[in-house]
Amino acid sequence: MAKLMTFMYANETRNDFINGQNIQTINTPLLSLKPAFVPGQLSFSVIFGINEFDFAKEHAFQYKLMDPDGNIVVDTGIIQIPPNPNKENIPKIDGFVGDFDLRNVVFMKEGKYKYEVIFDNTKLKDDYIIVKGAGINGNSSKA
Repeated sequence: MAKLMTFMYANETRNDFINGQNIQTINTPLLSLKPAFVPGQLSFSVIFGINEFDFAKEHAFQYKLMDPDGNIVVDTGIIQIPPNPNKENIPKIDGFVGDFDLRNVVFMKEGKYKYEVIFDNTKLKDDYIIVKGAGINGNSSKA
């Protein structure tokens, strides 16, 4: 059964070409999401690593983020992951790390936002992240 080995929020991710290799760079890992104000918008990245699954088969990935009232804020829908075409190297592969950017996500209220990571219709992670307005000079958005 697949396992989620890595999960992280960050300000952004980039794919840099360094010394002839494509390297994933994670910029500013986040413990909470802090739009300037709430209600407000924020762009951020989600990074995940999954292993212990059959790379020779097609798989399905999905990410959901819900507000404190359970309303869906983000739903990637089902993303199909194709089989690895490099079949002769499959036994050597430990897993994969993926990332995606979420741009201008609207947050209507502060609080605990539940998220789910789903792989092949199995929930691999079910947790929350705090959303709190940064306000002016980093102060809370509440008066």
